[in-house]
Amino acid sequence: MRTSRFWSGLERWRGAAAPALLVSLAAGSHAQPAGERHLQTANALLQRGLYGEAAQEYQAAIGELDEGDRMSEARYGRAIALQREGRVGDAIKQLTRIPDDSNFAFRIDAHVLMTSLLTSEGRFREAAEAAERVLNAGDHPARASTASLRVELLHRADEHARAVDAYMELDPPGDDRLSATVGRASFFAGLSRLDLAEGAEDHAQAARWLDRASAAQESQGFRGQASLLAARAWSQSGEPGRAERSYRDAIEHGSASEAARAGLGLASLQRAAGDASSAVETLRAIRDADLDPDLRARADLELGLAYLESDDPRRAARALDKAIEHDDSELEPTVQYWRAKADLRLGRNEEAAQRLEASFERSWEGPLRAETLYDLGVALERAGDAAGAQASFGTFRQRHADHRLGAEAGLAELTLAARTGDGTEIARLGERLLDRYPEFEQA
Repeated sequence: MRTSRFWSGLERWRGAAAPALLVSLAAGSHAQPAGERHLQTANALLQRGLYGEAAQEYQAAIGELDEGDRMSEARYGRAIALQREGRVGDAIKQLTRIPDDSNFAFRIDAHVLMTSLLTSEGRFREAAEAAERVLNAGDHPARASTASLRVELLHRADEHARAVDAYMELDPPGDDRLSATVGRASFFAGLSRLDLAEGAEDHAQAARWLDRASAAQESQGFRGQASLLAARAWSQSGEPGRAERSYRDAIEHGSASEAARAGLGLASLQRAAGDASSAVETLRAIRDADLDPDLRARADLELGLAYLESDDPRRAARALDKAIEHDDSELEPTVQYWRAKADLRLGRNEEAAQRLEASFERSWEGPLRAETLYDLGVALERAGDAAGAQASFGTFRQRHADHRLGAEAGLAELTLAARTGDGTEIARLGERLLDRYPEFEQA
């Protein structure tokens, strides 16, 4: 059974506690009480790595000893032996039987071991409470690492506000001397800060903590993830320059999946800055990697958008066709919409209309659903279907009057009606248009 990577109750026992206890017991007389003899034997067996036999001797000692410090030592030793035998639940039971007011020599070590065992069992809220007992017990070699671990435990227990507070209580380390444990705490504090974030400053604070984690976690497998999350937080805080640096760090140091996601984020920043050509290069590098279908579909979609913004609809169409091949039901309406836009740019108006009509008739919701209906009207008008275009614009106006394209849809509907020469219909639409969009009266 795995325990925390930061410390091990057994190693602390074997490295310091057990030898000290053995020396003290060896000084006793041959006429020791039975409980003491069992305890001494158990300590020797534990030291030799004979954990099953040690557990039995500790149990015999527990049956003979009176309640007190020696009983607590026996329970602590048995807990270590049981943990090494893989009986974590039984080890936890032994530790819970040690009285809270016990002052035996390894009282803090027992709290450290309890924290480790509860963590390995996924009982994070209880583990955080055990960690707090370590911190409240006084000086101990594991105090600093336990304080850092407590941040992680509170985050995993969904105690995000407490995790942030616990992190703020840590002694701030020098930026060039970040320990692995504090870096790990920075990672989980950053995650909790993101969970609580309400504005740009909250996202900026989370990004700073995640950047700190990235600087400290090269050997712990968190650097790519921390940099990726920091980049997204910097974007949310309105700092694209810092976001770009973090995205590039994730690309360089993250896993293949993290690097691909960072590349998608970086390409989005580049497109937003009007640098579609750089976005194309970033995305082409992503597509050369070994990606899962979902990421590849998203990369092809983003590449198609970058090509459209680079005024290259032919390549955009090819990239979007590849995205369609991945059969991603979540992305398909979006991909089909932009594929139709490429058709419109290429003068393939009938094909665009067919795509948009088929997409609109599907049951889906999203920010592009309204645009799909509007562009269907555009495609039908360009394909020579004035009646169909007028109907599409009319439906758009009725359903999405407050949309940014609402006025344009109403004007297009009126223009198409004027081609029919139906004066009554033109007057009705014109009156409705002016009533809803009075700015047209001045124009």
